[in-house]
Amino acid sequence: MSLKGKDIIIISSRDWSHNWQLHHQLATSLVENGNRVLFLENTGARGLLVKDFGRIVNRVRNWLKGMRWFWEVRENLVVFSPLFLPFQFSRLALFVNKGLVLLPLWMWMRFNQYSSPLVISFLPTPLAQRLIEELNPILTVYYCANNVAGVWGVSKRMHSWENRFFEKADAVFVISKSIQERAERFGMQVYSFPAGVDLEKFVTSRNAGVPEDIADFSHPVIGYVGAISDVFNQKLVAWLAESMPEATITLVGPKCT
Repeated sequence: MSLKGKDIIIISSRDWSHNWQLHHQLATSLVENGNRVLFLENTGARGLLVKDFGRIVNRVRNWLKGMRWFWEVRENLVVFSPLFLPFQFSRLALFVNKGLVLLPLWMWMRFNQYSSPLVISFLPTPLAQRLIEELNPILTVYYCANNVAGVWGVSKRMHSWENRFFEKADAVFVISKSIQERAERFGMQVYSFPAGVDLEKFVTSRNAGVPEDIADFSHPVIGYVGAISDVFNQKLVAWLAESMPEATITLVGPKCT
């Protein structure tokens, strides 16, 4: 089956406004290949934390501004930003969330003649699986881009839901050997796609000048571009700094801890 001219729904574990990651690159690449993509923003895999407050305020603010549920990023790429209750394992919350997410989704799909979609989910949550059951897609892919069940703050009950998703999905994409070995215990359609890079961006940077704010740094410069999050290996960076005192280590990216 060629991935061209398809209607695709991505159930993301990141918001569109979050720092650029695999989820965003996948969505834009699929659009550039001639598909229509609906990007469903993160509906959560754990309980609320203090650091989530800003994201919640931003989503409510956008909703009140009139952006409501759907907004177009570019032609054939639409972001769906639903309101939801952040209680993944509550039956009542699941019932309410099904209505909050599924009803506007169905209406949007009907209006835009979005039929027989292909679903790629980065979340194995009860809500994600319930949505997929109701949508009845032609193909379901679970993209396991992180050890979701092992993330701090995620309930241990997520393990059983993820195992169920490993069994039910038509295909499972993984980014690491350890996740691949676990997924293969539940199904054979498991494919490894380690994280990659956009080479065109590296080619462009070679032709650009050195930014003024780092032009005076002593060389060599060891750079990191990306989120400085809970999984960022600070001990490795400290070891690197001690091992190479002549180098300048430069971290560029949002703090997401």
